Amino acid sequence: MDRKPKLSRIPDLRMVLNRSEINLLNLDDYVHDTDTPNTQLNWSVETESNGPAVHIDSAHCLSVFHPKTVGVFASTVSVSDGDATASQTIRIKVSHFLLAPFFTDSPIVLSASEEYRSEFSLYDGIIPPDFPKECIRWEVKSPFPEGIAHAEVLSNGRLCVRADSSPPRTAVILPICAKYQTPLPTIPPLFPTPTPSFTPVRTADIEFYPHGRRISFNQVQSEIVGDGPVDVAAADFNRDGNPDFLTANFDTNTASLLLSDAHRQYQRMDLYTGEGCQNVLLHDGNGDGWDDVITLSVIDSLLTIYLGNAGIPEITDPIELFDGFPYPEERINRARIRLMAAGHFTKEIPSAIAVADVDALNLYRLDPDNRLRLLRRESFAFEPIQLAAVDFNADGLDELLATHAYPSGVSVFSLQSDRPVLLFYSNLDITFIGNIPQGLFVKDLDADGYPDAAIPFSDGRLLILFGGETYDLIAQPLPDPRMVLTDITGGDYDGDGMEELLLAGLDIACSKPVLSLLYGEEAGRFTLLERVFLQRPYPLNQVFSLATCDVNADGMVDVVMADRASDQLIFYINAQE
Repeated sequence: MDRKPKLSRIPDLRMVLNRSEINLLNLDDYVHDTDTPNTQLNWSVETESNGPAVHIDSAHCLSVFHPKTVGVFASTVSVSDGDATASQTIRIKVSHFLLAPFFTDSPIVLSASEEYRSEFSLYDGIIPPDFPKECIRWEVKSPFPEGIAHAEVLSNGRLCVRADSSPPRTAVILPICAKYQTPLPTIPPLFPTPTPSFTPVRTADIEFYPHGRRISFNQVQSEIVGDGPVDVAAADFNRDGNPDFLTANFDTNTASLLLSDAHRQYQRMDLYTGEGCQNVLLHDGNGDGWDDVITLSVIDSLLTIYLGNAGIPEITDPIELFDGFPYPEERINRARIRLMAAGHFTKEIPSAIAVADVDALNLYRLDPDNRLRLLRRESFAFEPIQLAAVDFNADGLDELLATHAYPSGVSVFSLQSDRPVLLFYSNLDITFIGNIPQGLFVKDLDADGYPDAAIPFSDGRLLILFGGETYDLIAQPLPDPRMVLTDITGGDYDGDGMEELLLAGLDIACSKPVLSLLYGEEAGRFTLLERVFLQRPYPLNQVFSLATCDVNADGMVDVVMADRASDQLIFYINAQE
């Protein structure tokens, strides 16, 4: 006989406005089914349209994401064993702030007409702790209990209580209320004035000698950007024929846009992105022929677009995403996280933006009124590390390439239908538990007209996924186990028609930042050359992000490096003759 699942009382929830809470409840603690294991139960949730987003993950943990409106909202949680369903409605109360319960260490005993002032401040119980004090109004409910002449909360948050001539003989309850009273502070300006704190630091030039030949780069210029650059993108944003650059500044919650002129003089604009700017793209999101600035902030969970607008960035309304991004910015073994890709994924939509959180894919587009809209959200069976839009079969539509952990591997999806279609999958956990993809570079590496992907993994192997009508995956060892990678790029640096790969990372043995060149011996095959150490002021704070482009229009590809140690964008110009 099949017995339906039974739910015990699921508690109501209290939330802070615009603040997500992950894994608030493990729903397995509230269900009992005598003939179905918890692992086989299916959970779902329905929420009010104007309420916060509620998500139940594969481990049956309930999370609430970015409540946008103050109020009390109902959510119906359901569990099914396949034959029967049990449901329960919980209330989610959203407030500007919360007041944690507080107690004195011992009862307060008052004599006749005695005044008491607490040693603790009620502000210490406010959640979040940095909530502005001027936005809080304290009230002690009256009439006061018998024996209490007066009670108030002082400006410093301390409680003041005075007994009357006949103090209470038994314990009394003194209700205290904290109310929101003024508008929240405004966000920082969109274009804060850059305030460089020091002169850009010059690092040494770079030289490699493959088989008696010389590949060299001269560091000719450095530009200060916002604090903590962790990602860089390059494109001709203002259509003047010169490459422009965009950095994601994790520490200052901005993206620095560097607009170049013909003399490689850069005008810098800092664009506000929300807290924890992790990834940036320069991509035409609305099809007007001008690249737009697209930023992803992982702490505030914001996807923001500044429209190109003839080379002058103009902000649209940011959209709040589902929470749960891999954090901090170097996930595991300093893997390079890129959780955003933009491309032409479907015939109906010329451009869409794919954003991955901890276990799902979110696909967005810009509507005709230039507002971001969520097209769909699909669950992943892994934790994504890097995303890229790649037209592997050259049919005019991009596929979505995802490198991932848990399990570690590489997957390729087609997004043309209503649900993602898996075109290729390789699981690497069977060879090395905890193997993590540490970078991703896309280019036609074997000169066959189809793009390929180079992916170094933490087990010391370089995987190359070759595109075409079918997919082919090869692996070759990276004979340099001392190096922890932070990024990878590539290009035909010596002009011989073969692609080289350039890896940035940290030499574990001597704790020095290093660049390594993989020389193209034949199509899709690479040989590791000697490494070059970089002289830098803060060698252990060594987050790099690399890009390859022709900076000075001489026909040779150059290297641009975002260096978090010195908060700079460093230009290495190809000196090949």
